[in-house]
Amino acid sequence: MGTLSVIIPVYHVENTLNRCLESVTRQTYRDLDIILVDDGSPDACPLMCDEWARKDARVRVIHKRNGGLSSARNAGLDAAHGEWVTFVDSDDYIDETTYEAVFRFLGEASDSNQIDMVEFPVEYGGKRMKDPVPTGVFKLNGDVSRYWIEHRQWERCAVWCKVFRRTLFDGLRFPEGENHEDIYMLPSLMLRIRSVATIPYGCYHYMPNPDGICRTPSVDSMTLAINNHLRAARMLGVEPDEAWYMALVNMHITLWQSGGSAILLPSRKINPLRLVGWRVMVKAVIIDILGLRNLLRLWR
Repeated sequence: MGTLSVIIPVYHVENTLNRCLESVTRQTYRDLDIILVDDGSPDACPLMCDEWARKDARVRVIHKRNGGLSSARNAGLDAAHGEWVTFVDSDDYIDETTYEAVFRFLGEASDSNQIDMVEFPVEYGGKRMKDPVPTGVFKLNGDVSRYWIEHRQWERCAVWCKVFRRTLFDGLRFPEGENHEDIYMLPSLMLRIRSVATIPYGCYHYMPNPDGICRTPSVDSMTLAINNHLRAARMLGVEPDEAWYMALVNMHITLWQSGGSAILLPSRKINPLRLVGWRVMVKAVIIDILGLRNLLRLWR
């Protein structure tokens, strides 16, 4: 089915890098182009990357000045030559049959030539994420907004649990110098995708690491996250539904608790009966009665 370029940014992860690379190099799907991007890591990572390249001919190393996660991913994209591309953060790891499951599905799908993205399951810190998307192939037919809302793609915007056709990135790169780059990038990719496939096999293990290339969010970072979600809604021509809006409200609460004071979301009427969980329903009722600003003041 073609070579898969696996782009792995590396920064300050000497304690987890070997675990990550063992999980990638042991993949039962062997046609891999593994690109390690040393983003100016100040620890032993540069030497470790070079050692992995000596051990496995599929591994290539790029050493560069520190520029952040987006810069590292972009360097990997510039060097990638696989028909397909995916991303792995170097403090995470994947089940060894994950990429085999992706390409087995593509090999068996009757319309695989139309599939541009394959998504697989995720565990967050050892807890399996409940997948809201059924297994199968979904033709977007230009209606990305419907898929984005109905299948809660806004909740699954990370690029590391997906395999993409590399040509989707032609002329597109992650925004450098900013966090929350996935929610910035994914809508642009989705607008180019013909069909999406989701599979129940394989697993990406996301392991929180405050010392890794993704740092603890600041007020500016949280503000950017909310604004990128709103940008995604504008790009796709869709208004956030109740679940997406309340997820943004929760992010806004965190922003205010961290010292933020700006109002980034418009107040709107929310039907609490369309939400799940009593806490979020209570918040929706307060917004309906008192408005978003007063909710933020109460929860601050």
